[in-house]
Amino acid sequence: MAGKKKDAKQRRRAKRLAERADQFERHAALVNQRAGDSRFVQRVTDAQGRVTVTPGEGEEAQVADALRQQEELFRAEFGREMGPDDPVFFDPDADEPVPVDPDRMMAEVRQEAERMTDPQMRAYLLAFADCGYMVTEANQHTFSAHQVEAFMDAVERHLG
Repeated sequence: MAGKKKDAKQRRRAKRLAERADQFERHAALVNQRAGDSRFVQRVTDAQGRVTVTPGEGEEAQVADALRQQEELFRAEFGREMGPDDPVFFDPDADEPVPVDPDRMMAEVRQEAERMTDPQMRAYLLAFADCGYMVTEANQHTFSAHQVEAFMDAVERHLG
């Protein structure tokens, strides 16, 4: 009897490993397919470790609107135009423009998630707060397979 349980456990483990390997293979194919394709978001890291994200076709207006909103908030908060050295995401309680504290920002994301009535949206926001990034269908190719797996595991954990 103990041998049958052990065999069943080994088969389940082998199946899980095969499914994970298949997921990683599909992710690698997606990364290769979308690399450099302007229809999809692109993320490039330079030699100094700076990351540049370029929106995919059709997303430019949405990104531009979000940046305009941040500029308006900046102007309302500090009474001047945002300069090239000013943070886009700033601490609204500071007297001078300083970057928002990441811990504070994630705490606010968690508070907002708790108010969500849609369990899927709530899980995605909480996973974002856990991981520090959000994986979507449109951007999953810009993350490693391990990052995608970690994010999706966090979503599942928050879905209960």
